[in-house]
Amino acid sequence: MLLFELSRRQMVVKSFLRRLLDVTCPTLPPLEGERRSSERIPRVLPVILMPWERGKPVVEEATFAITKDFGDCSVALVLPQPFRAEDAVVGIWLEGPNYLHGVVEQNSPIGGGFWQLGISLERLLPVGDYPLLEKLNPMASRLVVPKPLSPSPVA
Repeated sequence: MLLFELSRRQMVVKSFLRRLLDVTCPTLPPLEGERRSSERIPRVLPVILMPWERGKPVVEEATFAITKDFGDCSVALVLPQPFRAEDAVVGIWLEGPNYLHGVVEQNSPIGGGFWQLGISLERLLPVGDYPLLEKLNPMASRLVVPKPLSPSPVA
């Protein structure tokens, strides 16, 4: 009887999750007037985000964000608040810290107090040309995905 009850409860959970997935879409089609010329690839990664003002990154305002998806030269981020700049720098860990400058194309509330920020990425910033970025090394080291403690992920 106990096993039957567990199975029945799991079926209710599965049904709920299926309905949720059916009414949501990870990559919505472009909104009217939105310029989108590439497919999206969903990837969830931690990144550093900061404004770009007067030709340089504003490292004092750097914060963490989460990627939602990537296009050919774009990224969508999820933030706990709106972003208040027209240009941005996104820091991504790939064999070390890398920083990309881009233009904010979308800054929209998505519910629950979260915002989606769409950035058209224009160029990779050489750290040597922007020594201010070196101040972010301690923060950037937190972008490294730790190795799991167990050999298999827990669902």
